[in-house]
Amino acid sequence: MTSTNAPTMPDFEAAWKQWRDLSVEGWSKMARQMVEGEMFTSAMGASLDWYLTMHKGLRQGAAAYLEMLDMPTRDDLARIATQIGSAEMRVIDCEERLDLLEAVKVDSLQVRVSELEARAARIFELEDEMAARLAEIRENQARLDAALAAVNQNVPTVNKGNITRRKKS
Repeated sequence: MTSTNAPTMPDFEAAWKQWRDLSVEGWSKMARQMVEGEMFTSAMGASLDWYLTMHKGLRQGAAAYLEMLDMPTRDDLARIATQIGSAEMRVIDCEERLDLLEAVKVDSLQVRVSELEARAARIFELEDEMAARLAEIRENQARLDAALAAVNQNVPTVNKGNITRRKKS
C-alpha cells in the first residue's frame, strides 16, 4: 500500500552544497573588501617595514657575532666562491694553453724528427759513397804499388858505392 501523503526526504546534500557556496561567497566578499581597503594596505606596509627592519637588525647582529667568533659571513663566502670560480677559469685557461703548446711541440718534434731522418739518410748515402771511393783508392793503391815494384826492378840501386841493376825475375 502506498500512501500519497507520505513525507518526502529532504535533500541534505543539495542543502549542504548551497550552504557551502553561500559561505564561500560571503567570506570571499569580506576578504576582498578587507584587502581592497586603505586600512589593510597601510597595515601590510607597516608590517613589511617592521619585518625588514627586524631582519636587517638580525642580519647585522648575526654578522657581528660571527665576526667576533672569526666565522665567515655570507659575504665572505660569496667572495670566496667568486675567487674560486675565477681560479677555476684560470686553471681551465692554463690547461687549454698547455694542450695547445703540447700540440705545437708534438708537431715541431715531428718536423724535427723528419729533418733528422732525412739527414741520417744523407749520411748513409755519403757513407756508401765513401766506401765506394775507398775501394777505388785501394785499387789505385794496389796499381801504384805494382807500378812502383816494376819501376824498382828497372832502377839501379846503390850498394856501398857500387851501382847495380836489378835483374828481372
